[in-house]
Amino acid sequence: MSSRLKLILALAFALVVGGGFVFYAWYTGRDDADLVAALPDTPTTAAVTSGTGASTTNVTSGTAAPTTTLPGTDGLWELQPGDRETFFVGYQVEETLRGLDVTATGTTGQYVGSMVADGASIRELTITVDMTTIESDEDRRDRRMRSDGLETEEFPTATFTLSEPITLAGAPEIGVPVDATVTGSLELHGVTNPVTIPVQARWNGDTVDVTGEIPIELRDYGINPPQFSFVSVRDTGKVVFVFRFARG
Repeated sequence: MSSRLKLILALAFALVVGGGFVFYAWYTGRDDADLVAALPDTPTTAAVTSGTGASTTNVTSGTAAPTTTLPGTDGLWELQPGDRETFFVGYQVEETLRGLDVTATGTTGQYVGSMVADGASIRELTITVDMTTIESDEDRRDRRMRSDGLETEEFPTATFTLSEPITLAGAPEIGVPVDATVTGSLELHGVTNPVTIPVQARWNGDTVDVTGEIPIELRDYGINPPQFSFVSVRDTGKVVFVFRFARG
């Protein structure tokens, strides 16, 4: 073998191995931070024109409604678009890259929805998410999720629908977080399953913030965890959301 051919082969080997190492180091360094279901630190506070309320710290779903009426909260509340940082809905899954665990997340602020407060209960709640707009920090991951995972060309939206009224133990107080258990159905990837979601909410006056997370088994929704040449995705994950509603 000529010296020139040896040099060419050596350079090619170095490029392949070195390039693979650079890709490995670059990808494994992109371990996303966990998505956290938490209310924003600073609420938007507005004056309430009717009534005052005693504070409450617990909310239950599907229980008998108390006789008190929520002061200043009755009526339609509409979901506001998010910024993908403070207000968002997203997924979190764990990937394994050659034995190394990596957290992967994707979020969107594109969704629509509304809820209706009536007396001491939330009797309607529907949220629809534009799944085609979910993005992570890696284009190749997004393309694979859209084609082999979420298949957003065929299933462009996901929808949550409340199935039981959410009733309060008492009237809320501005700025005081309350806990709730929300029961409904989640349609994702063309499959609908019942879900029970612990959430936390805060009434800010003219807005209401809500946060929570839903554990997800991908195969329960007919989703095959995407597989890459270097990466495998686990079957379990979670959906995390931080929403803001404003008066309709």
